[in-house]
Amino acid sequence: MLPADFDSTFTPPKHQSQIEKIFDAAIARSPAYLYEFEAYELFKLIGIPVPNYAYFPLEKLDSAISFLQPGTDYVAKCHIPNCLHKTEIGGVVLRINRANFQEKMQIFTQKLSKFDLQGVIFVEMAAFSQRNPSNGELLISAFNDDSFGPQLCFGMGGTGVEFYAEMMQKPNVFLPVFVNFRSTIVRKTILELPIMQFLLGKVRGFEAEIEQESVFAVLENLANFVRFYSKMNEKARYAIEEIEVNPAVICKNQLLALDGVVKISKNERKQAIFVSEKPLDKMNMLFCAKRVLIAGASSKNENNAATVILRKYQKLPENVRPEIFCLHPKETEMYGCKCYKSVKEILEMKIDLVILGTAAEPTCQLITQLVEANACKAIFTLAGGFAETEKGAENEKKLRQLISVTENRPLINGPNTVGYKYVRPDKSEINTVFLPAFKSSGENATGHENCAIIAQSGAFLLSRVSNLAGRVAPKFSISVGNQLDLSAVDCLEWFLTSYESNSKQEAEIALEKDKVQVFGVYIEGLLQYEGIRLMQLIARAKQQKKLVILYKAGRSKQGSDAVSGHTASLAGSYTQFSDLVDLAGGVICETADAFEDAVFAACCLVPRLRDFPCKIALSGQSNAGFERCAIADHLFYRKNENYVVLSKFEEKTNICLSGLFKLHKLEGVIDVQQILDTTALIPDSAMVDITRTLQGADEVDASVISLIPEVQTIKTLESEIDESSVIAMYLKLWKENKNIWVISISCGWKYDFARQYLIKGGMPVFDQVDRASRALEALLRGWVGRYGKE
Repeated sequence: MLPADFDSTFTPPKHQSQIEKIFDAAIARSPAYLYEFEAYELFKLIGIPVPNYAYFPLEKLDSAISFLQPGTDYVAKCHIPNCLHKTEIGGVVLRINRANFQEKMQIFTQKLSKFDLQGVIFVEMAAFSQRNPSNGELLISAFNDDSFGPQLCFGMGGTGVEFYAEMMQKPNVFLPVFVNFRSTIVRKTILELPIMQFLLGKVRGFEAEIEQESVFAVLENLANFVRFYSKMNEKARYAIEEIEVNPAVICKNQLLALDGVVKISKNERKQAIFVSEKPLDKMNMLFCAKRVLIAGASSKNENNAATVILRKYQKLPENVRPEIFCLHPKETEMYGCKCYKSVKEILEMKIDLVILGTAAEPTCQLITQLVEANACKAIFTLAGGFAETEKGAENEKKLRQLISVTENRPLINGPNTVGYKYVRPDKSEINTVFLPAFKSSGENATGHENCAIIAQSGAFLLSRVSNLAGRVAPKFSISVGNQLDLSAVDCLEWFLTSYESNSKQEAEIALEKDKVQVFGVYIEGLLQYEGIRLMQLIARAKQQKKLVILYKAGRSKQGSDAVSGHTASLAGSYTQFSDLVDLAGGVICETADAFEDAVFAACCLVPRLRDFPCKIALSGQSNAGFERCAIADHLFYRKNENYVVLSKFEEKTNICLSGLFKLHKLEGVIDVQQILDTTALIPDSAMVDITRTLQGADEVDASVISLIPEVQTIKTLESEIDESSVIAMYLKLWKENKNIWVISISCGWKYDFARQYLIKGGMPVFDQVDRASRALEALLRGWVGRYGKE
């Protein structure tokens, strides 16, 4: 997706005054549900077809017979306030007509006399097709999701809707109302639903029951309506909490709403959509503060967390080292830094950053004082014991309330976070990680620097930075912990947004963050309405030729429970999260290994990626037959023919490859195929010549090159590698061209030198062909989107 695939317009509905007259009546109820006949009227007003219907108060019930048309059957539904399940109390009667009206209504009203029956709704029975998998019943609903905001759901309906969701891969689709329902990518998402394939006659033996434009029109009308009556629209008096049409059916080539539930609320709190309301411009102060105040340091314990951070600051070059002060109840000086006893003493000092290494209770008190006094620009707090404990949760709730109502305030990172690191152009580090640097494999790491790692979990951050060392050396590494204020999504917005620079160091930060092309993001839970903003930020990143790679915890119920206990995050539905992030163009990873592989491949290849005019043509090469199969399996392990295909070699390429096969005596042994098996018979130069030909072909956009290094015909051991070895020649080829390829060299520790030789040269090298192939496929999917180019 691109930013144009989102819609933040609030267009008043055509019949706004009539709609709000219905809402005015409903809002006085508790809960504020529309009566069913009001729901029918609402659907008509917003462009959702409904059957012929009429409502008759109990005292006028006898006159209802004049509404019934001869030869037509109706459904009678009771109107009992706050009764949402009429069938369970016998409040629905089928096949009412002129002939049986008096008899059935007498029985009906007597049976319901013990309830507060106020009237009856008569609805013409619709003759609808029941041939599709859900017996003709469809679900159309809208609801307010905590993460993604107002959403529509469309798909299989009826009483089995929960069963379909549990047993089928994709019975329904969830789409935020802030996506553009006229965009190609949104329409393709709807069209790929199994139920749509049945309805449009795309399944053998099924005739088309409806035109796709009729479905699109209903969904677009509902999305526009819900978007206007959302908490993001400051001009809307009301907000939609829930709309459910279940079932909707196909009748006379149109969607028809047979039943409906609508719940509203007063729109009292307005929410931003795509831009954070937090002071994210102050995030610069985490990396280029001129004056830093540290609380919690100890002159008696150098392993104390705040002391470790203080000592790291003191090791910075003088030209970037900030003035450092300490907050301590007793000391007057610590490690050469002046100490102050209270927040009141530093109010006039223009502190940029306050670092809190204190325990949870005093941290809460200090944050309160700093925010109320607007005593600094940013706060970084390490403390655990907030939302992870009952008392801490109360304190965190109070702090959230405080910062929500305070306009001029500091930006807060934490609590329960390990810190962050920024590697400056001169290789010095702004490093607030409270662990000693010498224990990290990421210390003075080498590798691609066009990367930022953002994580809720500090341990995840440190592990990934260490594991990627030698391959990737992130320019920025940031943990956000409990996300009291600053969140992982906020960090992504900061990277993608330009802010005014008020100093030379801030100007440097702006230049350095613009060099980041790959964002590796670990999320345990989203703050309210961050999901839709994350989707739009991913689209913004793609527009800037950058990629967002995500790994989310809480994919199972047990995982969600573990997340809640870890950093107190509320993990939403993983299926929903992954589907929507994938739709936006984010690279979703199922494991930490896959996350590292994707980040590494992206850092190597994003600078080489381009706009592809159509589907990406893939090929590959290996000197082992099984790897040829593995390359194909893992490049096409999901149904991805929308964006990738196997290359079809042109005559020129076929002739060239056939000549090389003949030269190296492969002719008659194996044919030229879309993924090449060069066998174990050919030497180094032949391997490279075939690769060069493959990558030089116009009809090949990307490739996987793999070799089993144990064969005696190629030089792959450390003692063998020289300018004539396949390893050295592959590195030369990588530097000569800008082709998109990954390489796999397996067979264990004896070939670590060969792999490192290529990795140090900047190549995306893996020790298994399946990892190489999947990393490339994930990268390409994120780059062009799951539906590819038109």
